[in-house]
Amino acid sequence: MKFENKDAKYECLLLHGLCEHEGRMYDLAKFLQKNGCQVHVPTHLGHGERGLKIDSFEDIQNFYLNNSEDLDLLRHNHVSSELEKEYQQSRETVSMFCHLEELEADLKEIEAQSNKPIIIVGFSMGGLLALALAERYISDRVSKVLLISPALRVNIPKSRGVLKPFSLLANGALQIFHEMRYKRFPGTRALGRYLSQTKISIPCNEVTPNVCELRREQFIFQNDPLIAKRVPLAYLNAIQELMIDLRSKDMTELNERVDFGVAWSSGDSIVNPKEIKRFSKQYKNKHICIDDYACHDLLRAQCSERVYKFIEDFVQS
Repeated sequence: MKFENKDAKYECLLLHGLCEHEGRMYDLAKFLQKNGCQVHVPTHLGHGERGLKIDSFEDIQNFYLNNSEDLDLLRHNHVSSELEKEYQQSRETVSMFCHLEELEADLKEIEAQSNKPIIIVGFSMGGLLALALAERYISDRVSKVLLISPALRVNIPKSRGVLKPFSLLANGALQIFHEMRYKRFPGTRALGRYLSQTKISIPCNEVTPNVCELRREQFIFQNDPLIAKRVPLAYLNAIQELMIDLRSKDMTELNERVDFGVAWSSGDSIVNPKEIKRFSKQYKNKHICIDDYACHDLLRAQCSERVYKFIEDFVQS
């Protein structure tokens, strides 16, 4: 989807997060359009309508495009385990470098159509891809990179009730494992190869309450048939490998030619806020850290007004 603006000062490439699709970014796209951007919103390979070939895509697209109150637009009887299986199979064939190659092609097309400076904006996994894309795609046209709750390192989402202690232990183990892989401990490379080939997938039901506290947004996240309900472990492993690869790189040269903007919540339980804070301290940037509200999707949280004001100031600076 392209949000045109004939008076735009910037071209903007806007990237959605894991399990989602371009429609989830439409509100932000319209906001950026009003603030001097012509916005290009792709759907990543293996996601959304590219993962599920369903006739009702237009209904779902219009739901987000028009900010509809009609939640029945998300209810479709044909959403079934067979469709979810098709989703998993499409995701298993995609790597992070498939995403980056496609996004590079998007940037080249934008550069061919316009001589305006480019802003890359990414949410969650889209933030990770935005940073990797800016580091990989050398162009003086890319002037700003905005990362919103970027997945520079992941957490195990917090469970509730009796499972909460187990999720905390699992998250601690994940952080240790991530650090071991980053430091190339013996055996971690072989485990990474195994994870890249496994057919196991994990459910996303524990993610829902951690994405946003607002019940309406939780309902949408659970019932939108274009949002994946399970994620292949091989795909999560590919995300972690890209995280580790980026963390090992010196972004100083990139930081000299590109302005960084970073927004995150210190209470985010899906991505690791300490890793985002480390990044924001290491490199020159403009940032906002939400300390009084624990949420991953800052664009749909009760603090969203502050986040949108930060985005406006960053774009217009």
